[in-house]
Amino acid sequence: MRKFIDNNFKKIIIISIVIVILLLCTLVYLVAKSNTKTKTFENDTMTFKYDTNWNLYKSDVENVSLKHSKLSEFSIQIKILEDSKKYESLDSLINDIEYSITNENNTYSLIEKEKTTITNKNLNAYKILYEKENKQVLVIVTKIEDKIIVFTYLSNSNYYDVLLDSAYSIVHSFEVKKEQIILNTKVEEDTITNISWSGDIKVNNTKEYFISKNQYLVNYKLPSQFILSSFDSEYGYFTYRDDNKSYSISTAIKLYNIYEWKTLDKAGLIQSEINYIKKNNLDVKVEISKNELYKGSYIYRITYNYEDNFSNEKIPCESVYIVYPLDYMKVFEIKIESRRSGVSSEMIKNINITKKEKIAAYIYRNIENGYLVNEMKKFYSYDKDYYEVKLLTPEEWKEKNTYLNVFETKKFGLNCNESDGDTCEYNLAYFLGNGYSKAGEEIIKSIRDDYTDSKAVYNGVVKYNGKSYESYSLEYEKKVYGEKTTKRKFYETIIYEKLDNGYVFVVKLNRIDKKLDTPKISTVLNYSITDKNYN
Repeated sequence: MRKFIDNNFKKIIIISIVIVILLLCTLVYLVAKSNTKTKTFENDTMTFKYDTNWNLYKSDVENVSLKHSKLSEFSIQIKILEDSKKYESLDSLINDIEYSITNENNTYSLIEKEKTTITNKNLNAYKILYEKENKQVLVIVTKIEDKIIVFTYLSNSNYYDVLLDSAYSIVHSFEVKKEQIILNTKVEEDTITNISWSGDIKVNNTKEYFISKNQYLVNYKLPSQFILSSFDSEYGYFTYRDDNKSYSISTAIKLYNIYEWKTLDKAGLIQSEINYIKKNNLDVKVEISKNELYKGSYIYRITYNYEDNFSNEKIPCESVYIVYPLDYMKVFEIKIESRRSGVSSEMIKNINITKKEKIAAYIYRNIENGYLVNEMKKFYSYDKDYYEVKLLTPEEWKEKNTYLNVFETKKFGLNCNESDGDTCEYNLAYFLGNGYSKAGEEIIKSIRDDYTDSKAVYNGVVKYNGKSYESYSLEYEKKVYGEKTTKRKFYETIIYEKLDNGYVFVVKLNRIDKKLDTPKISTVLNYSITDKNYN
């Protein structure tokens, strides 16, 4: 042993010194860490903790930025998702987010991307690591309710690992603050009565309809004698006449709290109607009743006599609102209006919600033989004649979330790889409507008004799939959603078929950055139009 020590004395001394230095460094690190103070940042939307070696240099409601003396930066961005994406998963959104990041920072080189969990809530997240010259950039993305949270840690490569734990500690402590919403929580019990219905309308059958707006799909039933006035996925309007008695029903999904509904002075709400009736010096009686057919639902009835200016006759009228809660700030409203007769108890018993569903937007995905099957409808006469379009769109297309009447407008998108290796981005839209006697000219005018450098060419009558159409070709530049500054070139073809009665069916197909070809146009023109009668 002695001999071993003598032979390795210098090595033992060196190792001992190294161990002592490591122990001292560890001790210094632990002491420094224990002495590092933390601060808490808090505003109306977020809160987190950070050590005092970071300096806050910019903040607003949805953006906070920190700087470190070691050539490092840390930022937090809260982005409110557009309505059509609020209920999509992070997994379905991440590719678009990654594309947006790299498009806005074209000097970034991707090193790795992985799925993980973050914060003390174990939220699902993605970590994306980039390299930029002599710097490294870590982007962490998570989704909380209707918000995308983006954490960005940028550091000189020499300090990236040193400050990584400090950056992670900020992420770990991060929380989104809940919105503080003050709501009335009940309808005053002393205002609730049992309404005595006076009408005599009988109901033999009911018919079911749907409405989709404000992230809800609601199926509801009405007495079948009420006739639909227009095909509309966002609003409903129905009428019924019996001799000199007339009735109408309107339906809508509205943004307010059911308990505040009675007193809010907004267009379409009960208080607004009461104020209008009183303004015209008409006696008005208001009654409120619980709707026994649906928990949490209320029925409001306004009765008054309307004086006809021509006959001086006082006409008995009723407005009945049936209001159903969907969530804390949305309701489904059915409004019944009657003249010369009251609403009957049998009508009330045959009006109800049959199903409600929270959705991003209404998309009916029915696939047959490799095609997405959709229907579009439009009345064109008072006799309830209407056009029905049956669309067959190739299954590869993805219907876009739109907040439009889906009976009149359908939109699709397609991202793909071409056989020549190019990527492709297409947008497709179908429109069924009236007032388009000069459809192409009007569309071109709107393009020219919006995009000064646009080009438009009238192609005359062209044939696709053996059928004749009028066609226009357009070229224009515009910004793409998610891209801050870059303008992209759009090549667009507008094809339309003129129908009778001043109506038209329009197909708009565009491709970004590359011209369209005839085969692609032909694939989106599989449809049939039928003339029908609703009665």
